[in-house]
Amino acid sequence: MKTRSVFSLVTVLLLATTVASAQTPLRLNILERLNLNATDRFTTINAAKEGCGPNCPSEGQFFYVPESSQPFATPLYRQSNGIDRLDSTYFHLDGYVNEGSLGFPFLFTNLPGLAPIFEAFNVSTGDHALTNQTEQMPGYVKRPLGLYGYPRYPGLTQSMLSLRRGGVTIASNRVDGGTLEQWTWNGKQFLGTLPGLHGSNDLLFINNYADFLSENSDFCGNHAPFVSGFNRAATQATLAVPVANSFNYGTSDWCLHPVVWQDVLLGKSITLNYAGLGPVAKHTTQVNLPIAVDGVVMYRPLTWVDGRFNRYFTYDAETASLQEVTLGDLCEVGADFAPNFGGIIEADQSLQFAIGAYGASVAEGGSVDQFTMLRHVCSDGTASRIDVIRVLDMPAGYSTYNVYFMTGTLADVAGYMDKLFQMGAK
Repeated sequence: MKTRSVFSLVTVLLLATTVASAQTPLRLNILERLNLNATDRFTTINAAKEGCGPNCPSEGQFFYVPESSQPFATPLYRQSNGIDRLDSTYFHLDGYVNEGSLGFPFLFTNLPGLAPIFEAFNVSTGDHALTNQTEQMPGYVKRPLGLYGYPRYPGLTQSMLSLRRGGVTIASNRVDGGTLEQWTWNGKQFLGTLPGLHGSNDLLFINNYADFLSENSDFCGNHAPFVSGFNRAATQATLAVPVANSFNYGTSDWCLHPVVWQDVLLGKSITLNYAGLGPVAKHTTQVNLPIAVDGVVMYRPLTWVDGRFNRYFTYDAETASLQEVTLGDLCEVGADFAPNFGGIIEADQSLQFAIGAYGASVAEGGSVDQFTMLRHVCSDGTASRIDVIRVLDMPAGYSTYNVYFMTGTLADVAGYMDKLFQMGAK
């Protein structure tokens, strides 16, 4: 994760509803599956402590489950008979020795984002393995355990939901909580792709930046559970259960224990070819909170742009004023812009490819306090960034916040901003 100069990362969506009365951070275990000598698949919550090295490669993370006892949850134990390990809700199992708790999976789908946990059994070898509903395992028979966790995407770094309209193709990554990872126009991919400097996601900072709610990832690279995603006509919508800063919870092994805000939903809808303008999209951040949260600094969204887009412009739509901004040579340096109507643009050296964000200020009935453009030239890579920022006491319930993204030549993007202004887009 990255936030400006500090961190390195920040209507159709409400398909599920929360059931708790307050925001509840929940510390989790990661259920990862190892394969010992290609004969015994077994579950671990800390692969480094298993001591089997290259003889038991990982087959991926399968679920997040609560670390400790919760309402409507039950302990899951790892049992071993010396040849086979299996996972069971029974503390004692004939012929097996209890090797300890793996966590506390839920007994019901009582929270958004949960999915059933399965057990697979190989009738030829006698091997048991934890699995999910979709994995194909030749030689194994699967059955549901009657337990639920937040599903992961074992062995995958991408599971993309794509949509094309108005000459633009976008793709959101389910593995990363629905982060928008691709925006392509005229053969050019605009978003950053470097580790930690990629994609576009919504991010809410609270408690004076000490904690956050992110639809992408935490500082350890543990990703927010994906709840839903779909395309409907020209709109793509995604929803996640946001992750928090795990270093604020518990006393050790923070990267082994991601923390989710289990009763909060965070996501977006993106409508392409907005108002028939071709490569212009309406981006709506969507938030559902059980109770109000004061003093939120909301990046809606934080967008990493490919480092080749290293010329920076502001555009004031009221005066049709386009101004180039020179950023310094520090590792990371930014500039803020707060028009009544307008936005910022980042272009390549030729000015034939540019990406911009446009919005209206809160004072004018919009939902933007300021835009920030940022240049990142550090040891981890070169990138640019567009931040759309709102600072507010966030209300309980469902709320939405609009901004508009567009691509084209520099002149095209300025022209689209003019049209949005003339239309009264907010």
